[in-house]
Amino acid sequence: MRKLSASVSILLFATTCMGTSLKAQSLDTSYSGSVRVRYETLNNPIFPTNENIRTKTNERLSTRIRLKGEANYGNWNAVAEIEDSRAYLDDNDPTLKSSQVNTLEPVQLYISYKSNSEYLSSVTIGRVTLDHGSRRLIGRTRFRNATNSFEGALIDANWSGWHVRGFYLLPLSRFPIDSASIDSNKRAFDKSFSNRKFFGVYAESEDNTWKVHSYWLKESDSKDLATKNRDLFTLSVDYSKTFSENWKYNIEAIGQTGQARQSTSTSDIDDKDVSAWMVHSHIGKQISANTFIRAEIDAASGDDDSTDNTIKAFNSLYGLRRFDFGPTDVYQTFPRSNILAPGLRAVTKFNSVNTIMLGYKGLWLKEVAEGQEDFLGHQIELRWRYQASAPLRFELGGAYLAKGEALETGAYPDNSMYAYTGVMYSF
Repeated sequence: MRKLSASVSILLFATTCMGTSLKAQSLDTSYSGSVRVRYETLNNPIFPTNENIRTKTNERLSTRIRLKGEANYGNWNAVAEIEDSRAYLDDNDPTLKSSQVNTLEPVQLYISYKSNSEYLSSVTIGRVTLDHGSRRLIGRTRFRNATNSFEGALIDANWSGWHVRGFYLLPLSRFPIDSASIDSNKRAFDKSFSNRKFFGVYAESEDNTWKVHSYWLKESDSKDLATKNRDLFTLSVDYSKTFSENWKYNIEAIGQTGQARQSTSTSDIDDKDVSAWMVHSHIGKQISANTFIRAEIDAASGDDDSTDNTIKAFNSLYGLRRFDFGPTDVYQTFPRSNILAPGLRAVTKFNSVNTIMLGYKGLWLKEVAEGQEDFLGHQIELRWRYQASAPLRFELGGAYLAKGEALETGAYPDNSMYAYTGVMYSF
């Protein structure tokens, strides 16, 4: 008999417990979902490359369908969500990964018990997706085509004016992983592995002023999973404040320590110390009835020497970067590592249906080897959203990168031009 997955085993146990404790109450059910279609085109990839690795011009048509069902019975809640993410027209693009293609996968399958206790809010077991705080360390994707999922248990509680969540999870690996299968939108169930664990505590103050993340990621190699043997502790402190005449200020500071290897190669058995950090901060104000503008800066540690005994490159775990650095997927924006990026951003909501975002980033490498260039370039980003009706939204956007000296190598030194258009129907 084949072994049951972690989420199925957990759900069978929870269902047995639920059946012994439920009283005669009404069963409430609901469903929701969305269908998104997006077309992207890019001329001149950002990072140094050549024709043998990546074509000069790339286009992609991607689809994402989400279907979610929910049932509530007394204090019990059950959720099942299926996601189908596919890509077309990409012509064997080497940047196409399982982060963009994941065909017909249950991304959520869990049961929760909501407590009436003053301190305990709920207990959840099964397969889940998560949003914590700024989403820079763990988040549910919005722009990217596929979603991070986890299997395990979460406990939500209230303590001394704080909402606190403790969790023990096994991150899922998306399958298939070979390029040919991904390019053909082939189907394979995602799996978790007992030799990769993700656990910690997330807390936020009742007024959302403070958010504290603490994460442990522990992994080791096995027959089925090659890893960097990361044993990382990551701590984030996030503070927001509104002051004088409605100015809004935020800073998030993250430290990371532990051990890891430089690669997933089986021949790499050198455990190195990790010492890394990341900082994001912004300050902004509503300058008119329709427009909010802010100045921002992102910085993260990086390595200029992979041969020494310390890894200084910041690891963003299961976090997202689209909202700080620009579109992902085809554009392949900059990683949240070895970066210094001040910028400006403005969001204007002209009316109930039209919203425009305009952003600028100056981009530098935080660390470079002696004699190398550090300036990556100037990036301008534009996004227009049109809410045609409550369920139907159109979106048009793009980015232009005027490349700096650090990127003016390879076969495509010219500036990068990217555009996308998409439509999403939600129900």
